[in-house]
Amino acid sequence: MNTKNLLLGTLLGGVSFFFLGWLIFGILLSPIMEANCSNIARPMEEMLFGPLIVSNLLWGLLISISMAWTQKTGALAGLKTASLLGLIITSAMDLSLYSMTTYFNNLNAVVFDVFGNVLLYAITGTLLGLLIFKPAK
Repeated sequence: MNTKNLLLGTLLGGVSFFFLGWLIFGILLSPIMEANCSNIARPMEEMLFGPLIVSNLLWGLLISISMAWTQKTGALAGLKTASLLGLIITSAMDLSLYSMTTYFNNLNAVVFDVFGNVLLYAITGTLLGLLIFKPAK
């Protein structure tokens, strides 16, 4: 495993998750999620950005490790690997939350959250495959 690629992938993945998460969930899906989820989110001025940044870096690390372990390279491999990770992880987490909490008001919210996360993972994985985990020349 190439440590440089792993570190660069973690950083790029973390930045991608942060900004795409804001775009997808903070802007595009915000009205849908607000209408279909319990209002437990912190107001913007009370958000804890330190843990959020660490979380995003860890998601970037997960995709980077997955690509390194499977020796997958290129944009399409990144798209496939990250999309599958996003689908499995988010579906498992959201269905668990739906069954045990009142966070999601209905299954529509679960579907939109899974869709948004798969999109987030897919774009991030594509970027990593394109810029960090490139096929050897």
